[in-house]
Amino acid sequence: MYQTNLNYFIQTPTHYFIGTLVNITDTELQLQNCSWIADTGRLTQALQTGNFIEVELYPNPLIIPRTSIICAMLWTLPVPNVQK
Repeated sequence: MYQTNLNYFIQTPTHYFIGTLVNITDTELQLQNCSWIADTGRLTQALQTGNFIEVELYPNPLIIPRTSIICAMLWTLPVPNVQK
């Protein structure tokens, strides 16, 4: 299912995250170079272009509990790396 060293777009009940998956456990995913997408704008266009309205960056790896994941998809565009 998940593979390390690939980028993912992950939806949780209240947030969207994009980052590089670096570790998988039975209960958690660890992302590196991770961004919180605070505002996607129109979701379809954002997913197609990678252009988001508001982006916040995590300076350290982020751990996401697997039980909080609503959906995840492989992210083939560049991971957002500029705060806006």
